Amino acid sequence: MNVLIHHAVSISDPLTPSSFLLDIVTFSIYFLPTVFLNLPIKIQIDIKPDLVNRHVPLRTCLGCGTVRPKQELLRLVRDPNGEMRVDAAGQLSGRGAYVCQRRECAELLRKKNALQRGFRQKVSRDAAIYKEVIDYLNSQHE
Repeated sequence: MNVLIHHAVSISDPLTPSSFLLDIVTFSIYFLPTVFLNLPIKIQIDIKPDLVNRHVPLRTCLGCGTVRPKQELLRLVRDPNGEMRVDAAGQLSGRGAYVCQRRECAELLRKKNALQRGFRQKVSRDAAIYKEVIDYLNSQHE
């Protein structure tokens, strides 16, 4: 019997009276039919290396200052031409700045004029990027 497990679950082998709990992200268990030979059951655990001890890049929100995983934040980018825009995919080239995906943080961005610090360039409080961020967040939460 071969079982692939993705979460911690309780597994019992119908051929043995004991059950056990395994708590590893992803692994395979091989039950060999050794009951008739009166030998213990062999368990082989294969841990996927890409799921264990994985580095998670962290970024700071310019609005509230909270440090979060990069994938939870919205990236804003200033391209080499000086144009600022929302980079939802995180793939555009240029200087990046991050903000939480909450309207409160987008409003703090304008209030603190934090994009000026994040982009290291003069950004007016009337810049279109502030409206673009709020419009993007509103479209995502509808």
